Amino acid sequence: MLGRLHPFFVHFPIALLVTALVAHVLFWWRKHPSLLLFSRFLLVGAALGALLSALSGGWAEDAAGELSAEIHEAIEQHETMGYVQAWLLPVLAMWGVMRRKSMQDRELSIFFGVMLLATVLMLYTGWLGGGLVYEHGVGIESSVLGVTPDSSALPPNPQ
Repeated sequence: MLGRLHPFFVHFPIALLVTALVAHVLFWWRKHPSLLLFSRFLLVGAALGALLSALSGGWAEDAAGELSAEIHEAIEQHETMGYVQAWLLPVLAMWGVMRRKSMQDRELSIFFGVMLLATVLMLYTGWLGGGLVYEHGVGIESSVLGVTPDSSALPPNPQ
């Protein structure tokens, strides 16, 4: 039951982090302080969402039961990236909040670079998660597919 929460939570940190990055770019362009505040507010939400996603991902893995070695390896890679996000985003959010009034241009640039890196890692983590669902059928009940997940009856990968 709790494992079903993972697909609900994972979309929030992705959307919030990407929007925080866009708001930061707009701040550089418009130099309006409210955009920087908005970016940091979104970053805090993304950090909380990343923590909830990592927690619910563990529940989803526990609920998955026995898996093939290939699927287990794919889950481990996705899980590792999720844990990186669950640590990186709260640290980034705390940095942004604690230094909100004293960041100068150089530190803002470094902050933006780390946020950009976090966004790229977040998108990669989501891509790995999508592969688990769409390539391996993880989390999809076999009664819905009409076949067992990861069988030859699934559509071929267009690669």
